[in-house]
Amino acid sequence: EAASDAAPYSELGPAASGVVSRGSRPFEAWAGKDTWRVTPPEITPMNTIGCGDAMMAGLLASIAVGKPFTEALRVATALGAADACSPLAGRPDLALARSLETRVTVEPAPAR
Repeated sequence: EAASDAAPYSELGPAASGVVSRGSRPFEAWAGKDTWRVTPPEITPMNTIGCGDAMMAGLLASIAVGKPFTEALRVATALGAADACSPLAGRPDLALARSLETRVTVEPAPAR
């Protein structure tokens, strides 16, 4: 397999998936050989402690209920952003998270 065809961490096998968030900056996520570029919504953060944890919880919960990976990425990214809008870590406003979902962009990542 050519390096340009491999997803990040492809040595973990075809079932490997991952997300490496970068706060408010766009990031890549992958599952098997598919890779996506995710752009978080623009927000005014109040507290970024625990946002990655909120994002992971949203990703895992979405996958657990059968959402496609791309939709799970959208939900997770919105939940992490909503957590950043809260003055308290781990207290995202779920209504805000739902409204932010439409402002998350998930698209195929450009070929490397």
